Amino acid sequence: MADRITLGSTLSGLLIDGLDHTPWIAATMTVTDRGVQVTVPHLHGDDQFQEVTRWLDRDDGDTNLLLESIDLRISLFGLRLSSRRTDMARNIAEGQLLADNAVMRPRDGDLADPLLVEEVRSEIDGLTDWSRLHSLRSEVVSLGEGPDIRDVSAYVLEQVDGLEWTQGEAQLRITTTWEVQHGSLTQIEDRATLISSFPAPRSIADHIQEQRKFANLLAVVFGTRISFRRHEVRDSRFPARSLSGRVSHLPYVDLISSTTFRESQTERPSRKVLIRPLFYMGHLQPTQLQDWAANYDGIGRALHPYLEVLRTPSAALENRAINAAMSLEALGNRLERVEGEECTYRNSRRRTMATWVLRCILNANHAFTPEAFNSSVLFARAIAKNYNTIKHPGNEFPDSLHTYILCELSVSIVRHNIVKMALGEAVFTNVDGDEPYRQANMMLQNYGLVIEDDGKISVRSQSDE
Repeated sequence: MADRITLGSTLSGLLIDGLDHTPWIAATMTVTDRGVQVTVPHLHGDDQFQEVTRWLDRDDGDTNLLLESIDLRISLFGLRLSSRRTDMARNIAEGQLLADNAVMRPRDGDLADPLLVEEVRSEIDGLTDWSRLHSLRSEVVSLGEGPDIRDVSAYVLEQVDGLEWTQGEAQLRITTTWEVQHGSLTQIEDRATLISSFPAPRSIADHIQEQRKFANLLAVVFGTRISFRRHEVRDSRFPARSLSGRVSHLPYVDLISSTTFRESQTERPSRKVLIRPLFYMGHLQPTQLQDWAANYDGIGRALHPYLEVLRTPSAALENRAINAAMSLEALGNRLERVEGEECTYRNSRRRTMATWVLRCILNANHAFTPEAFNSSVLFARAIAKNYNTIKHPGNEFPDSLHTYILCELSVSIVRHNIVKMALGEAVFTNVDGDEPYRQANMMLQNYGLVIEDDGKISVRSQSDE
């Protein structure tokens, strides 16, 4: 029997609400980009289908149903009306319900209870690359004796644990899992996962909220969009049973959540991106991940515009530049004053956007020499001028090439500052903080451009060479 459904999967079955004397209702389940949806045909106003009408009329998200099909039994939680239509001439109606969460197993106990689980295990883009954890290892084994002895390679599968840390009330840990597919060849899919748990069962939303904080750290680490790809739940109310009905073990059971299913279908990050993180799991201690979670809300004004840049790589360039600059502004306001920043003040006393950008530049591992400082001031003024020009409706948009160069630099500065602010200095051991500036300077040079003292980018004149 199948135990997973994916985008486009369709099942016909019977809906059960767990109430005595309620008839089982025929329905079709479909997996759309919004999650699991059930379509229920019925006769409008007919007493035979009064329970269907009740399901469709409720808007509190408290409707839970069990779908019984030949291939699978699916628990549907938090069903809400998606659409309905009626042919009044023939009295035939159809309603569609969208589930907040769908679990690929029936649950013990009252079906009407809210979905609360002990553990959620998630697959996240880049986690295996970042953690460098693998369940599969090989070892050489000697077989035979005397002259017949020979060495063979043996492969061993075992769970490997990574970091574990406390995050508010939640406990999070990174560990490995695997799946074996048998055929003409045996294939082993080996991956790292993130597991969250609480002292008592909690909602899926609570688990995902805590896991999202870590996933967003990975987005900063890799500098790309990071998405959830799969969720599984483990809870004493979703046991595996033997033929005698006794509980044999508590498995991880597939979960489709409407909160994350759409992102799970997006394009995965390229291998080129995933081989260049700012740092790896081995560079961190559990306390630093606790610090990240503790600082998460405080850096939200800087983090979320940056994440929007990563989530929308095809957005208008000016939108990306605005979001990156918003992050710089929020970060700069959190940083302490730096020596020499007065050169960016207005009227020698009022801080400006260039001030916030300069603080971020000097905080992002940029070598502090007189030449580097002067270059930093020019870049700070250029980024500030570009930002102010874009956001004021009375101005024409800056040259797109200029915006691109400054936007790419801004994104790099934000990325380094967020990690440094939330995790501290130690994680920067293997990171070249000057690389973004070299790239920006190279682009300016290649296109014959120069930043003037007021931050304006212009074509390099012969006297500048």
